[in-house]
Amino acid sequence: MAIPSLDQLIDQVDKVLPVPSVAMEVIKLLDMPDTSVKDVADILSQDQGLTANVLKLANSAYYGVPRRVTLPVEAVALLGFKTVRSIVWSSVMEVLYNKPLVGYKLESGMLWEHSLATAVIGKYLAKTFKLRDPESFYVSGLLHDVGKLVLNIYLPVEFSKVIALVEQGKTFAEAESEVLGYDHAEVGGIICDKWQLPVVIVEGVKYHHAPRLGSQSSHVTHLANAMALILGHGTMGAATMATTIDEDILRLYVTDEDQWFALLEKAEEQVMLALHASKY
Repeated sequence: MAIPSLDQLIDQVDKVLPVPSVAMEVIKLLDMPDTSVKDVADILSQDQGLTANVLKLANSAYYGVPRRVTLPVEAVALLGFKTVRSIVWSSVMEVLYNKPLVGYKLESGMLWEHSLATAVIGKYLAKTFKLRDPESFYVSGLLHDVGKLVLNIYLPVEFSKVIALVEQGKTFAEAESEVLGYDHAEVGGIICDKWQLPVVIVEGVKYHHAPRLGSQSSHVTHLANAMALILGHGTMGAATMATTIDEDILRLYVTDEDQWFALLEKAEEQVMLALHASKY
């Protein structure tokens, strides 16, 4: 199978990543300035599966709504637009991520667990570091590996070349770039841009392996990705063996070992809550 150009690859996104039309309509509506709670609830109600998942997550311990929510309009009003956006993306990506990725040696469910963990940790870090709009960091973490879903089509043929480069000391992203001409982070950033997501999310996805090229969203997504792997969420995949953490980026936010271990402990608590919510 010939390796396509980046433009050819992106042209295939809608076929490879079929996002339900109702979900995408809700996501776009949530970012419009004059949208009402009723507007969002009315569109959300057109997809029973999506509605059921939003209500399930809204009632989970992770989101901590003070009373039981039974209607979409209640969920939207109580949670707020940004949190609903996160939940809708979670609902969509759980389906896409739960498939095995042969090219990355990832079994079914592994990419979903890792991406959810990265999302939850990113949101937790953004809150802890008092950054604006923690929900955008959640979505950035959730989508940071979306490029792998597209590259997975081409990696099985080229996998031995990628692994050979990794064994020579290159990161997995560097090896992807050398063999394919681009890496999953670059592809993911373009996908998010194609989906017309905010710049903060596009940048977080695009630069999560090169955080010095971006700003806070890429810094936090980089750290959240590394922390998720350290905590064991998404290990065993081929990319894990070449994972690194940028020490200079880490020092911008974490001052000592005690703070680092405290962050890891609290992050794991949040991840376990979110994983439980997604399963039940």
